[in-house]
Amino acid sequence: MTPERWQQAEHLLQVVLEHEPADRTALLDRECADDHELREQVETLLLSAQQLDGFLEAQAIKDAAMLLQADSDDPMMGEEFGPYSIEKLLGSGGMGVVYLAEDKRLGRKVALKLLDLALAGESQWTTQFFCEARLASGLDHPNIC
Repeated sequence: MTPERWQQAEHLLQVVLEHEPADRTALLDRECADDHELREQVETLLLSAQQLDGFLEAQAIKDAAMLLQADSDDPMMGEEFGPYSIEKLLGSGGMGVVYLAEDKRLGRKVALKLLDLALAGESQWTTQFFCEARLASGLDHPNIC
């Protein structure tokens, strides 16, 4: 598919999505006329859009609610590291553990990653850990919190 053709299909999809589902078939009949390939592309995109509608928002809200629930069985709960107060274990991996914490200075929730003590003495792991931290701190986008 050429870039121009893709733009045409994407534009028509946006037009179709602005209409009520009951009006979409007539709109596609009118806009696509004898262009069966364009209609098939738009219908495929439309089906995908309908299947994904609300998926990310619903999952994000569910995940956030689960993460913010207090877990009193976590032995690190309430521990403080500098200005950070640990609230809950979020996960663990090969390099260490990640906790939900509150930054007392800024009054906001943060993810606090702690390097495993067994790796902390090895320069390759501390270098990788700080490189990861620098990369993460440089992210700035409205969809990243």
